[in-house]
Amino acid sequence: MDSHAGAAKPQVLVPYPGPETDPGIQDIFVYMRPETNGVVGEREVLKVVEECPQYKIDLHLVYLANIPGEFIASNHIVERHYAVKMSFAVHGKHLFTERMKERFRDHFGTDFETAPVIGAFEALDRLNVRAEELFSQWVDEPDILVVDGQTVKRVGAFFVVNYDIPALIHKNNRNTDIAVMLFRTRMGYEDFLSLTSKMRRGFIERGMLGTQSSVSRVFHYSKSPVEQILDGLGYLYSPRADRVPMRELSFAAF
Repeated sequence: MDSHAGAAKPQVLVPYPGPETDPGIQDIFVYMRPETNGVVGEREVLKVVEECPQYKIDLHLVYLANIPGEFIASNHIVERHYAVKMSFAVHGKHLFTERMKERFRDHFGTDFETAPVIGAFEALDRLNVRAEELFSQWVDEPDILVVDGQTVKRVGAFFVVNYDIPALIHKNNRNTDIAVMLFRTRMGYEDFLSLTSKMRRGFIERGMLGTQSSVSRVFHYSKSPVEQILDGLGYLYSPRADRVPMRELSFAAF
C-alpha cells in the first residue's frame, strides 16, 4: 500500500469475489459523491437495485466498501482518478486532438480555432464564479458535449472544458468518506442507465437533488469497460485494505 501508516483504512463490507470470466457480464461501479454519502444516499441506490426484476438473477451486488476521506486524500486517489480530466481542465483547448476538434465543430457549429474554449480553472477567473457555481450552473442539453471522456459546457460566451473538476477536487477532502458499490450484471450499460434514472428520481423526491440537476451530482457510475478499470484502480480493495491489482478486474482479465 502507498497510504500513510496512520491513515484510516477502507472498510470492506462485501468482499470482491474476483474477476468474472463470462464476457457477457459487466462490472459496474457506483460510488457516492462526498456531499450525498451516508446511509440515506446509499440506501436510495440499493433500493432501486433491489426492486429491479433482474436483482439476484442478472444483477448482483458483489462489493461494498466505505472509503475514508483521510485515506482518499493520503493516497491522492481523486487526483489520480481524474488525472487526464485534470490536465484538460488546466490546459483547455491546447490538448484537443484533431478528432476532438472535429466533434466540437459538428456539435456546436462553431470553428474550434477561433472559439473561446478554456479550461475549468481559467473559467473560474474569467467568469468570476466559484467552483460550486460553475459545477451547478444548468445549461440545455445542446450546450454540453462529451468527447473522448472530456466534457465541454457552453457557459455564456465561453466553452468550458471539464467544468466539474474544480468542485470535485474541492469536495473530496479528509472529512468526506464515500461508499463504493460494485454491481455484476448481464444488463447492458443502457439498461443500467435506466436504473440510474430511477435513482435520480428518488434523490429528487428526498430533496437531495435539484429537479434540473444531473445524477452525477450525487453519484458516479462506470459507463464503459474502460471506466470499470479506472474505477477499480481507485476504489477496489481487499478486506485487508490492499488495492486489488488491475489483472484481477474483470475487463482487464478478459
